[in-house]
Amino acid sequence: MALNFFDPKTELTKDKNLREDDIKTLIDWVNKQAHLPKINEVQAILFLQSCNYRNEAAKSAIDSYFTVKTFCADLFGGRNPLQSPLRESLNVALFAFLPKKTPQGDTIIFMKLMDSNPDNYNFSVQLKHFDMVCMLGLHQEGVSNGHIIVLDMKEVVFGHLTKLGPLAMKKFLYYLQEAMPLRLKGLHYFNIVPFMDKILALMRPFMKKELLDMLYLHNTVDDLVKFVPRECLPLDYGGSVESTHVIHEKTKNKLRENCAFFDWEDKQVVDESQRAGKPKNVSDIFGVEGTFKKLELDIKKKMSLNLADVKCEYSKNPTLKQEDVKSLMEWVNKQPHLPKINELQAILFLQSCYNRNEAAKAAIDTFFTVKTLCSDLFGGRNPLTSPNKDTMNVSLMTPLPRETPEGHCIFLFKLIDTNPDKYIFGDQLRCFDMMIMRHLHQCGTSNGHLILFDMKGVVFGHVTKLGPLNMKKFLYYLQEAMPVRLKGLHFFNIVPFMDKILALMKPFMKKEMIDMLYLHNTVDDLVKQVPRDCLPQEYGGSAESMTILHEKMKRTLCENSAFFEWEDGQKVDESLRPGKPKNVGDYFGVEGTFKKLELD
Repeated sequence: MALNFFDPKTELTKDKNLREDDIKTLIDWVNKQAHLPKINEVQAILFLQSCNYRNEAAKSAIDSYFTVKTFCADLFGGRNPLQSPLRESLNVALFAFLPKKTPQGDTIIFMKLMDSNPDNYNFSVQLKHFDMVCMLGLHQEGVSNGHIIVLDMKEVVFGHLTKLGPLAMKKFLYYLQEAMPLRLKGLHYFNIVPFMDKILALMRPFMKKELLDMLYLHNTVDDLVKFVPRECLPLDYGGSVESTHVIHEKTKNKLRENCAFFDWEDKQVVDESQRAGKPKNVSDIFGVEGTFKKLELDIKKKMSLNLADVKCEYSKNPTLKQEDVKSLMEWVNKQPHLPKINELQAILFLQSCYNRNEAAKAAIDTFFTVKTLCSDLFGGRNPLTSPNKDTMNVSLMTPLPRETPEGHCIFLFKLIDTNPDKYIFGDQLRCFDMMIMRHLHQCGTSNGHLILFDMKGVVFGHVTKLGPLNMKKFLYYLQEAMPVRLKGLHFFNIVPFMDKILALMKPFMKKEMIDMLYLHNTVDDLVKQVPRDCLPQEYGGSAESMTILHEKMKRTLCENSAFFEWEDGQKVDESLRPGKPKNVGDYFGVEGTFKKLELD
């Protein structure tokens, strides 16, 4: 049976960067390595092109490719699709090269569970299945400008998570990043599940920064198609490609028809006894299997809070004294009603209060008390479940990567979905706070903070969703408790009914906040006070586009569900407060007192 490879001459014709002498040099080198199997022109082209025509990188990839495949027979050996366990595994999941490339010439590698029963899911066998689809596609269809992996999580349940082994994960992610002849351009998960953080906790220790930077999480297919053209997707997702069921059947048949290819692949192994120098073994690449036991039993530990380094905070804040921080921590930890705080939290509050210890004490007490009493705004902070998951699609809330020359951090807010029916004010405030608190705890202090609101998509229907009690609660929290050094509150692209919004805000704003409130008709007015180059591309700035910032922030929040779970656990116990316990009425009055304001 013929192996049916792509035509090397065709590849040389269509790829002007591919040179025949580079291919010959690579083949000659490989075929002189006593421990490596012989390779053909097709294989040389795949590795050379995937390594951006760098011969030395291609040599390293080829050695890693055959070495890993030889050592990891559990993942890469026994590739007969007509025999168990592969025969059954083909029915469990769809892995396919979609027929339509993106406008950039990237091939989409699509994944989806077809059988949602976790009892039928074998992680190692599915990794083998995925590699078989990829290697057959590469050898028969030839190279692409890039490859985008798209994973639909819709049918994934928690039972699948329990099947993911960290050693198999490490092996495959090493192979994907160091050996597989793909030009990976993106790794997109969509229809993400509430336990996505657990999956990422298992993956991230084995991912290089380059792979992490191309990882995207999308709640829905509508989020995905901002990055991957819908027309390239199957019919099920509104695309122009055949349905997933048709593609699945075609892919299974193609694998079954190419047993000879997989038999040929199985025979391409290294002979370590012939390697120049010291022979390698599996522990040289992946460590000892036993070292993964603790990781497997303690996934949650991998979900570290990733807090800012306190040593860096002392370095960048010369007026911050370690004895003041220690004194503040000791005071807090002696208050029976307050939760324990760590050194970073003490630094955040002390620095935001300009190193005034008594002011920091008051802010900390107010912070935890308001967050506990106002659980409607500050509780339930899991970014992977509704309503937070849906709220993140409605608006962009993000710190911008570049600070102002004064060292001020900029937080940008803008509606992405302008339908007021999808706008829930309390949920937006919660997510806004989540974004800021995550940033403060992981990026540390700044000289000041600016909040920018782009009003462009705001309609009057949004105003009707603004509740005065929630407005009072959040503005009180922002002014009295949140550990930020607020330097400016800028609204731009303001709307004709801005006076109505201000009428709702101003009764709850101190003079200091009103004095830092600015209204700008356009972005050109805004940049008279906020440097344009700090802003996203859409405003003429040097920061990434808002689409990319939005996706990155959603991913960041989703990856940090452990942080928000930790935050949710930090509550006051009013039964232990010295003196009279406090309640929400002590801070915000009786809710009924807002009825007239709401109607008027």
